[in-house]
Amino acid sequence: YVALTRAADELAITWTDHRSGKPTGPSPFLTRLNTFEPQPVGPPAEFRKIARERAILDPLEKALEQWRVRHARVAKISPEGMLTTRQLKSLVLERPDNEIDVARITDQVFARRHATELIELIKSVR
Repeated sequence: YVALTRAADELAITWTDHRSGKPTGPSPFLTRLNTFEPQPVGPPAEFRKIARERAILDPLEKALEQWRVRHARVAKISPEGMLTTRQLKSLVLERPDNEIDVARITDQVFARRHATELIELIKSVR
């Protein structure tokens, strides 16, 4: 009962068929549970409108996204593996102008390989 009333999102219920050589099984209490899975409901129309408006990308974000996709394709990895969305958004917000700042947002290896190109891209879109 306590587990059922305290579970926040999900509850996994297990039991044993035998304990100490004696047959057991699920609690009789479980047969009275309603285990239906609720159907998800989409967000209200006003939230969908806000999301569509926010989906319009900053020109730099769009350029960085294209850069990320192009380089990921060449490296044969996912775009997220090339540059995470969080890192991409940080580059847009901070607009780094040197390799050290790019490394702070991404990592040193990535910055050594791509900082010069990214900084040129950032400067060209300003």
